[in-house]
Amino acid sequence: MCRQSQDIVLQPFNGFEPVAFLTGGNDTDANKSSDELVTFNRGSGKTQSGIWWDLAARKRRTKIGNTNK
Repeated sequence: MCRQSQDIVLQPFNGFEPVAFLTGGNDTDANKSSDELVTFNRGSGKTQSGIWWDLAARKRRTKIGNTNK
């Protein structure tokens, strides 16, 4: 989970609900949001583009580094 900056307005997109991932959110809402995003992207004809492709196939680093510590 993460905290929201007071000067940033989070906007949902393509089934993704960012509020579900804020501190105080719950796993059920976060999982539902992730599932809806996956469902949305499954219908896309682009299988080798976007952020997931850059991270997985091209081994690009994220701006925030490794958060799995």
